Amino acid sequence: MAEKLDPRQVVTFEELLRSIVYEQKALQRILVRKGLLSHKEVLDEVKVVRRELLEDVKAVRQEVKRKRGGKGEVSS
Repeated sequence: MAEKLDPRQVVTFEELLRSIVYEQKALQRILVRKGLLSHKEVLDEVKVVRRELLEDVKAVRQEVKRKRGGKGEVSS
């Protein structure tokens, strides 16, 4: 039988996303303050990661389309 969740421990997607953003920004500030990274290096790396992830998404969509025999559209 499934365990009931405590409503006080359940967070919304927005709350979870906000928490992740706060943590990443804090880590970025610490690394910049310690001189381990510059703001430009962080932004440049974000661009690289974004491009890589978009390429991964395109590859998955192409594979799904191929498995379906090229029929039908794969929604974004």
